[in-house]
Amino acid sequence: MSCARLVLGNHADFDVEPIGAPALAWLPLFVVFGLLTGFLGAVYNALVLWFLDHVAAIRRIPTVTKAAVIGAIVGFAMFVYPLAVGGGEDLTQRILGGQHIAASVVIAILAVRFVAGPLSYSAAVPGGLFAPLLAVSALWGLLFVGGFDAVWPGNATQLAVPMALVE
Repeated sequence: MSCARLVLGNHADFDVEPIGAPALAWLPLFVVFGLLTGFLGAVYNALVLWFLDHVAAIRRIPTVTKAAVIGAIVGFAMFVYPLAVGGGEDLTQRILGGQHIAASVVIAILAVRFVAGPLSYSAAVPGGLFAPLLAVSALWGLLFVGGFDAVWPGNATQLAVPMALVE
């Protein structure tokens, strides 16, 4: 047992209602989702590397100043819409809890988080990619199911939580 579990308690990080296994008929949709998710992951990884290279290449500006500018950009995004940045635990819990979020908001938050995560990581200050990436993946799963349901209306909305959890 880790020290964090001793201090914070031994409970799940996210509360998710029990869900049944999706019908086997949905398997092709999960295959398409997996392929697109792999592509999206490669793009995200390339973006992380791009930001690391380009921010580090600016040698005239001290690291602290670069971090402050990046922090100001992310802070402004937080001022505009708090769920668009941060660790993403609250946003992920809302998605996994089935809270409805408009498609335009999902797209906007996903776009901001897709860029803010790699940009923040390039600041060369303590932090990470994993927790913010959980929110990106939950948003992507929600967006994929919402897009599929818009093109092929039916009962695909039941797949939103499983798609968010597949990540």
